[in-house]
Amino acid sequence: MTLPGPSLLGNLPIGLGMVRDPANTLVKLQHQYGDAFRFGSGPMAFTVLLGPDANRYILSENPDNFTWREALKALIIVDGDTALVVSDGPEHQRRRRLVQPAFATRAINGYVDVMVDETNRTIDRWSAGSEVDLYDDLRRTIRRIAIRTLFGDTLGNRAEEFGDSLAQALDYVNKPAQMMMQLPLPFTGYFGAVKGRKR
Repeated sequence: MTLPGPSLLGNLPIGLGMVRDPANTLVKLQHQYGDAFRFGSGPMAFTVLLGPDANRYILSENPDNFTWREALKALIIVDGDTALVVSDGPEHQRRRRLVQPAFATRAINGYVDVMVDETNRTIDRWSAGSEVDLYDDLRRTIRRIAIRTLFGDTLGNRAEEFGDSLAQALDYVNKPAQMMMQLPLPFTGYFGAVKGRKR
């Protein structure tokens, strides 16, 4: 089966769109080609499956049909070489079983108080009429929520320390793929990401 998608020349504006505005570019492609499509070519070829049926197919019903490491290798710099998100096969299954209890409905319901507490903590720091950097503030809030819910309050109190160490790595991962030079030179984002992860 061949998935629908743009012609070779049609990939050029899509490549620019993925750099400038990836979310809206994917929405436009979905409207044009449906929930399953392809774009790009060669080593920069992508297959996209969208929607609840695709999520269920990939994540629940047929996870062994897909390899995570190749698709998510950019995350190794942040999560490490043996992380669940970049492992496959039996190692992935073992790690998945270890973390699954943290994502059960009962556990997630227990996180609501932490979410409310951290959100209120962030909002309380804002004052009427002042300018805030929502991206930065909410990113820190989400990081504190994740650390407190997954590792408890002891490590949660060190969330800023962890966040500052990983900020360069996360910034690197959030760059478009073609800007992620994996050169260990002091002026590259890769160098900063490695340094931040080691801290």
